[in-house]
Amino acid sequence: EAVEGAQQCRGTRTLVTYVDATEYGSVGRFVNHSCSPNLQLLPVRCGMLIPAPAMFAARDIQPGEELTFCYGEGSEDSDRTLSAKPCLCGSVACKGFLPRHGLE
Repeated sequence: EAVEGAQQCRGTRTLVTYVDATEYGSVGRFVNHSCSPNLQLLPVRCGMLIPAPAMFAARDIQPGEELTFCYGEGSEDSDRTLSAKPCLCGSVACKGFLPRHGLE
């Protein structure tokens, strides 16, 4: 389910879209988080104002390898970008906590 909001940016209106597939979503809702993901999530617009999230390989993916992406917006790991929810991804680069949700 997408939750939309708007913010002002230098006098122009910018649409900000948060994607949360907790209760409803495509097959992407079954893709888990990793601090070292093999997928990258990018917004794609096809004749619509609100973008659809599309998954692209961030590196070569081996047969049978779990598909993962980073639930956060960036790779920063400061206290401001991490939530209090523990991360269980098991990656060597695990930050210990899931990224903070955009609405927090």
